[in-house]
Amino acid sequence: MTKFRPIRNVEFNSTPLDPNSLIDTNSICPYKDIMINKFIPLTIAMMIGFHPVASMAQDASGPTISKIIKTHEDAVEVLYEKMRGKSREEQQKLYQAEYPKPDQAIESITALVLANPGGSASLDGIDWLLRYSGQKGIDPALYNVLETHHLHSEKLQAIVLKMARSRTPETQNFLTTVSEKSKIKDARGAAILSLMKRIERDKENEEEHTALSKKLFAEHADLIINGRNVTKSIKAKREAEEKLAIGKVAPEIIGKDVDGKEMKLSDYRGKIVVLDFWGDW
Repeated sequence: MTKFRPIRNVEFNSTPLDPNSLIDTNSICPYKDIMINKFIPLTIAMMIGFHPVASMAQDASGPTISKIIKTHEDAVEVLYEKMRGKSREEQQKLYQAEYPKPDQAIESITALVLANPGGSASLDGIDWLLRYSGQKGIDPALYNVLETHHLHSEKLQAIVLKMARSRTPETQNFLTTVSEKSKIKDARGAAILSLMKRIERDKENEEEHTALSKKLFAEHADLIINGRNVTKSIKAKREAEEKLAIGKVAPEIIGKDVDGKEMKLSDYRGKIVVLDFWGDW
């Protein structure tokens, strides 16, 4: 049985504490190195108030991110309850005066995601950050986190859909990467859709928008978002716009006149026709 000799007296003064002075290194102890290198430094660190920050961030990132998000959302809900039943003018004043700014939460969540990029809560954190990013986008470093650790995640579709508002080059590059390299088909389709939305009103990028739409129609004809086939809807809208463009021949319209007699728009070709569309619900 290994015997330990009594620990000799140690005087605490301004001289830095030497971990080796707390143990008799001349004793035969197979765990001496472990005690010196791990347990004693950790004990000393706890005594003087330091903590292993890196490991804590890694182990607690999930609950911490969730707590930050919940704290902010709860504060928003409290404000909305306070606004309920007020006049529009009173609601606006309350909103401007008391809406909880997300700046601190954004900073904290960004730091936690960067500290633990592959953690299970990282995507939830980035998803929340995108809700408040607008056109300025999220921290550029987070795009690297997404590409390196979450490019093939099933949660990626919801995230790339929120990037349609962002106008940063980093967003453009990441969406392009997802559309070409992600193993998740729905994420690729969503990335193409977001790329389209970013430039859909930009006449200078009309050719690029057309190329993206053709890719969407060819590769993602069954892209479902919120229970709706968005590809089918976009394709129908584009075809309608092409048929109804100025200078195009009007599509055939068949109906009945005021006397109940069947009529066709083509019967009036060459004549001035006024069409009045109305409905009654």
